[in-house]
Amino acid sequence: MSAQPLHYLVHEPAGPVTHPRKALFLLHGYGSNAQDLFGLAKPLKLDAVVFSLQAPYDLAGQGFAWYAIHFDEQQGKWSDDQQALSSVEQIDQMITQLIEEYHLDPEELHLGGFSQGAILSYALAFQKKGRFRSIAGLSGYINERITPLGPMEINVFASHGTQDQVIPFSWAESIQQQLNLEGCTLKFCAYPTGHSLCMENFEDLIQWMRHYIGSVASTSKPS
Repeated sequence: MSAQPLHYLVHEPAGPVTHPRKALFLLHGYGSNAQDLFGLAKPLKLDAVVFSLQAPYDLAGQGFAWYAIHFDEQQGKWSDDQQALSSVEQIDQMITQLIEEYHLDPEELHLGGFSQGAILSYALAFQKKGRFRSIAGLSGYINERITPLGPMEINVFASHGTQDQVIPFSWAESIQQQLNLEGCTLKFCAYPTGHSLCMENFEDLIQWMRHYIGSVASTSKPS
C-alpha cells in the first residue's frame, strides 16, 4: 500500500509555460517544514518548477522530520535508518506523482536538501540511479547505510560550515572521497559558519544551480 502523499509547496517560473518542464525538489532539515527552503525558490530564478516537500513525521509542534534521531546510553546519538529508507520511498512516490500532475521532464529532475534533507537527497539519488541530474547537499553528509554508492553520472554541490556543531565538518569532508567515482562531478565548498546557510554559501549555490539546472536570468559558468 502506498503512503499518504507528502505535503508540498510549489513555485513555477514566470513566463510562458512549455512542456515538459525541469524540476527541483527541496528537502528541509530535522524540525523544520516545507516553508523553510521554499524561501529559496523565488531568488534562485531557475528555469524549473521548484517543489518544497514536507517530511512525514510530525515532531509534536516542533516541526517535521524525515526520520527520528534517538539518544541513549548504549548507542549515544543515532539515526533511525528504517524510517529514513521509508521516507526515501515516499519522496520517490511523490516525485512520480508530481511528474504526471505538472507535466515534468523525467530527464530533468534535480534534488536539493539541508541537513537531514541533504542526507536523504544523496540516498535517493543513489538508490534510484539515473533518475536525477544533480544534487545540492547543504550541511549534510552521506550515510552509507542507506546510500548505495557506485559509479553514476551526476552533478553535486556540497557545502558545509567548518564550525558546524550539529554535523561535524569532517563528516562532510568525507563526501570528497565517497564521490570520487566515475561520472560524479563534485563542487565542494566550506564556509566559516555553523549549521546554517551564510550569504556566500547562498550566492555560490545560486550560481551553481543556474548553471546546471538553467536560469531565467543570464549567468556565467561557475568556477
